[in-house]
Amino acid sequence: MRLSSILLLATAVYAKSTPSSFDYEFNCNDKNSFCVHVRKQLTSAISSLSSIFEFNPPLKMDIIMDDISKHRSATSSDIYGAAVNTTFELLYSKKGIITSPYPNAQTLINTFDKQNKFADDDLLLLLNNFNSNPDSLEAATNDYQNNAIKEIYKGLLSLDLLPEPYKSSSSSGGRPPPPPGGSGGSPPPGGSPPPGGSGGMPPPPSNDICSALESNRDTEAFLEKAKSNDKACEQARANKLSSILAWNNKLLSKDTSRSQNFKRLIAIGDIHGDYDKLVEIFRHAKLINKKNKWIASNTLVVQTGDLIDRGENIKQIHELLIDLIDQAKKKKSEIHLLLGNHEVLNLQANYGFVSTGDIENFGSLENREALYSTTGKLGKLVRAMDVAFIANDSLFAHAGVLPEYAEQGIDAINNRVHNILQNAPSFDRLCELKQSGNEHALFTEPVLNDHDGPLNTRRFSTEDENTICPELERTLQITKTKRMIIGHTVQEYGEIMTRCNGKLILIDVGMSGCYGGFFGYMEFLNNKNEIWAVHS
Repeated sequence: MRLSSILLLATAVYAKSTPSSFDYEFNCNDKNSFCVHVRKQLTSAISSLSSIFEFNPPLKMDIIMDDISKHRSATSSDIYGAAVNTTFELLYSKKGIITSPYPNAQTLINTFDKQNKFADDDLLLLLNNFNSNPDSLEAATNDYQNNAIKEIYKGLLSLDLLPEPYKSSSSSGGRPPPPPGGSGGSPPPGGSPPPGGSGGMPPPPSNDICSALESNRDTEAFLEKAKSNDKACEQARANKLSSILAWNNKLLSKDTSRSQNFKRLIAIGDIHGDYDKLVEIFRHAKLINKKNKWIASNTLVVQTGDLIDRGENIKQIHELLIDLIDQAKKKKSEIHLLLGNHEVLNLQANYGFVSTGDIENFGSLENREALYSTTGKLGKLVRAMDVAFIANDSLFAHAGVLPEYAEQGIDAINNRVHNILQNAPSFDRLCELKQSGNEHALFTEPVLNDHDGPLNTRRFSTEDENTICPELERTLQITKTKRMIIGHTVQEYGEIMTRCNGKLILIDVGMSGCYGGFFGYMEFLNNKNEIWAVHS
């Protein structure tokens, strides 16, 4: 039985290739030098895809290039390609960039499908030749192989043609499930709560610290939950997509900053317990040597939160950073760590994302809690982290700062949160306060608990740009900054992305093995006034 189709768009002569997992035809104009380039990129892309999963018999597809730029419905954005079915309807969202069904479908059918060969395909994919948008052509040339992999993968996923572990995994490599009763910081079904409160949104119902403590002390149930997290991470690590996607480094901006206290600034997104990945990033950025000793001079490092949870090396990560913070000072450098929602969850005794290896590395849950208490070595580190930070005309935060929070003042927010975290009583005392009707600010402060607060909001990553970019502009005006850099929401296929004309930069690329093991960080070269997305 014929499956639905995907299509890659081209413009003339057929070139056929048959790797082990794909039987495909590339339909393109041999006189067009860009077609020659794309043909080579496709050969590599399909070979790479064949290396991580096998189809027997091979999947059939036609790859055709067309001037997709000419047929966009949103002229502010452009795309490499789009998967469609045999009636040229999009198989996945392109956020209004092109119309479905594809407007130039009949012309393509008349040109390339005179013998009705598309009917035998398993998939078809449209690829862009950018004829009407030559400004995008140079950038397209640099990463065409990776984008071809991405579009083919998304088409296969939409058609449910991928084998395990890929068919049940997200593009971030297999995102672990949220904890029971919540979405890990996402708004609840039906949208965000209504406006109001000191942060612009009231806090959601507070975590029940007493119930959490009771649950945590049920050792058998606690370990079963940790084991389920382990299984989710194992599934994510089995997804090898990150091994074939190697994005090129990209110049994001060439702009003069008003404050250049350091020669370089390195910004790093969510790590989630992956010690090896953090070390890999630090070495690649020439921050540390092979013995993990600090070597960079006049360099500022900003990490945007969520060092904790998912993976098993939390203790090693925090101990390394404590050592490096002291070493960096001797080289006139600085490491600035920000709070993420997962740091706060742990300080609230919410262990819905811990792994068995994490607990084993501490010896016991009791030892872990002692080290993260107000007097513990690791607790002092975490409880001193800021919510937001400004450097190089840039505002850094875990999830993003909406205007209603920016108006409170970044310093005021940081000071208020430090006071709450550094003076929080023991978990048992927090439970007593809850039972007496005097719940502690750790559970009521909107900055820490609001679904749209700086640690939890998904609006900057997921809302339509027509809605969120004006909000971003207000925040930047209030904070007197040019751009905002955030983590929190994993970007598709491990690529650092920008929104709002480059004023919003999203750097959570799923670096933890529990999110796919991708690689990427930001580098500000202040002596050159350049900002780079670094992937290799």
